[in-house]
Amino acid sequence: MLKRTISVIITLILSLMFIYLVLSVLPGDSTTYMSGESVINVEKQTESLISFIKKALTLNLGTSAFLSISVKDLILERLLPTVILSIMSLVIALTISLFFIYLDVIKGKKLLFEVFSSITYSFPSFLISLIALLISSKAFSYFVVYDDEHKIFSLLIPSLCLGLVHAPFLMKNIRDLIIREKVKPYVTFAYSKGLGNVKVFFYHILLNILNVVIVLVDQSFISLIASSAAVEIIFSIPGIGNLIVQAIARRDSLTIAGVLILIILITSFFSIIEDILDEINKRRTM
Repeated sequence: MLKRTISVIITLILSLMFIYLVLSVLPGDSTTYMSGESVINVEKQTESLISFIKKALTLNLGTSAFLSISVKDLILERLLPTVILSIMSLVIALTISLFFIYLDVIKGKKLLFEVFSSITYSFPSFLISLIALLISSKAFSYFVVYDDEHKIFSLLIPSLCLGLVHAPFLMKNIRDLIIREKVKPYVTFAYSKGLGNVKVFFYHILLNILNVVIVLVDQSFISLIASSAAVEIIFSIPGIGNLIVQAIARRDSLTIAGVLILIILITSFFSIIEDILDEINKRRTM
């Protein structure tokens, strides 16, 4: 676990060094780019690497040239909608996954599993979002848009769209784990005691692979945060994904760097959590 933690820290530092290098070689700033002025001879003061890393770890990267707000405050302001969207999408994806895995592994409805996973794999998140937006506006006369006062309600349909797209990833991985567990002696013994399919599935098989499922959920959460841009743009959600697209369009390098650093920090945090869970599981099985 110590080696893995050191590896995560080294990866984090190398990632920050790369971002520092990119920011150092970019000529001029965002305002200069937008004004169309030449940026070749623009002088730019660069801080030391150590100072940059210290500031990056707290997201103190300066002020956005377009929104006149510090990058840290801007990211924290946009973080909440994305986190809520990602958590809701993850819950929906996990619920859908367990339902179809239960139909396949326990009830033998493999065709339903394969058809659903194939369909959801084929449709990207932006296309499902556009279809959902069209259906809600035409059939129910309700145009889905983010409402800050009713965050949860206004994020239900966007979360469903993102959850549907992400469900196949969880379905495939958890299903393979359950199939391997199903043939183990403790499952046969549970059936011999007269336990039903539901109890064996949820109280025995899932509990024994819970630590691996948690790791998959951690990875899914990171992926959802990083891939929510299309859904946020379509449903006008002021989140991290929407922010980074706007920052790229405006060449707002500090904001782009801030979002990338945030994702790197979140990934590093969950990597350490996964190592802790693995260590707990190893000690439990010893």
